[in-house]
Amino acid sequence: MKAVYAAIPAALPKFIRDEVAGEMMLAVLEGKLQMDGIRRSVAEHLRRYNKVYDRFKFLSLDAPMAGTEDLRRIDTLTDEDSVFRFAI
Repeated sequence: MKAVYAAIPAALPKFIRDEVAGEMMLAVLEGKLQMDGIRRSVAEHLRRYNKVYDRFKFLSLDAPMAGTEDLRRIDTLTDEDSVFRFAI
């Protein structure tokens, strides 16, 4: 565990470090990742994490939200959220 956490950049948020570390430790336990390859595989595991959990993608405001009955993202916005608010 110490070797895995030491290889992951400390500047990453804890929830990302924990998720990547968990995946890497699982790979070590399964024999897919050798101890001497931990540092070299960090970038690949971070890419995998970003591919699955990337929150910085374009999203359609008109797309229905998962787990709702036809609720769209645009329906959750108010005038307070608008970038076009003008003080009159």
